Amino acid sequence: VDWGRTYATLTAVLPEPANPDQATAVHIDNHGHLRFAPSVFSNDGLVTIRSPYDGAYTVIASDQSFADVNGHWAKEDIVLMANKLLVEGRGRDRFVPDDNISRAEFAAMLVRALGLDDEPNGATPFRDVTPGAWYAGAVRAANEAQLIDGFEDGTFRPAQLITREQMAVMLVRAMEYAGSAPTANGTSKTFDDAADIAPWADAAVDGLTGASIIHGLSETTFGPREHATRAQSAALLKRMLQAMQFINP
Repeated sequence: VDWGRTYATLTAVLPEPANPDQATAVHIDNHGHLRFAPSVFSNDGLVTIRSPYDGAYTVIASDQSFADVNGHWAKEDIVLMANKLLVEGRGRDRFVPDDNISRAEFAAMLVRALGLDDEPNGATPFRDVTPGAWYAGAVRAANEAQLIDGFEDGTFRPAQLITREQMAVMLVRAMEYAGSAPTANGTSKTFDDAADIAPWADAAVDGLTGASIIHGLSETTFGPREHATRAQSAALLKRMLQAMQFINP
């Protein structure tokens, strides 16, 4: 075991090579729940797992499908993230890819992607996050990992739709938590609406666009205050995880 800044790296030999589009390592927590564990699979049957916790791990395979993503630009990303247990459908056989996503939903996705425990134990510092809410554990974990900030009035506003600039800041903080950071690949661009990006989001947007993790709404606009969709969130999550080498490229 090689202990890094936040994560331990574990390697194991599987009985046979796994399909990285369908397989994932999972951490089995104290309640028997399966949680995504960052994992990369090699062609020779080796799996490399990174996790912030000790305990039991196994590898599972899934073959998710949603009828309403057929023909959608993000179909492959959505199915991949569902197979990794990082996104869920809404009801039977539906993902609703073009619905907007709330701040609580995206916080929960990020916490899962980092392999963190999102059990609802302990209070959050936000007065509008009740302990019994489905997202309370994820918001607590996201706050402890410094992925999220509240507003000046002491609220988190979990049901508020997340904006693209808010999402960019949370993504960069997640990468930094895992000991990574966006690496420029020469594709940084200047958007016509760059002046509309809030000062607190400027560096995050620049870093993520330069690393091709987040793209503009068009070649010339970023749309910082536009609301993000569930499909966009799945695609961003996949690119972030690949950039951190938490899943196969």
